[in-house]
Amino acid sequence: MTPEEQAQSHYARGEYQLAADLFGQALQDSPNSAALLRDHGLALALAGRPEDALTSAGKAAQLQPANPDIRYAHGYVLALAGRHAEAIEELDRALILKTTHTAAREALLGALTAQAHAVADTDPGTAEAALHRAMKLDSRNPKRAADYLEFLSRTNQKGKLQREAEQIDASIQHLEPLKSTLEKLLGAHAVAPLSSSNRFVPTAQPGPTQPAPPNPAPPNLAPPKPVRPKP
Repeated sequence: MTPEEQAQSHYARGEYQLAADLFGQALQDSPNSAALLRDHGLALALAGRPEDALTSAGKAAQLQPANPDIRYAHGYVLALAGRHAEAIEELDRALILKTTHTAAREALLGALTAQAHAVADTDPGTAEAALHRAMKLDSRNPKRAADYLEFLSRTNQKGKLQREAEQIDASIQHLEPLKSTLEKLLGAHAVAPLSSSNRFVPTAQPGPTQPAPPNPAPPNLAPPKPVRPKP
């Protein structure tokens, strides 16, 4: 087996450091291979070395800027390195190149959520915008809506909390954790009956009923598989 084939095998088993070492060996013979650079960057990032991974992932994106898989990988590595704003920009580019890129969309949602948690105390405006965008992008996910409403509550935006709650589709109001969040923040009768329209009117003024919990940790991103760009 070639070093690249061995690297692919280790990567598939989750042995990312071994994969990174072998992808590095393969790069000695093909230093400008965007595919190898991409895979090397991903393996390094998943081995816990995202800062080192940025060199390879960034070079791959420079070599093939129109390849959505490679732009996605660069954005993914940026997100793991904690450079959320840059990750969001790069993942947006991947989705412009391929609007149906499911992995890039999921990574974008993860980066938006991670950015919100990272800057919630220092830049609440950016945090709110990130959570709001994640909710709109994933509008059928009750967890996204619950996270956004919880943030509005923690930042004492009672009027906005009520207005945003009124926009939530009734078909997801009965799904957890959104159902519990609505009842906690807006009152026991906040959840609309199943037979109602897709909007509801809260029966109580919004307001936190208990101290806000600490910001949860950002979600882990699922390891992407190395993908060869089309010739």
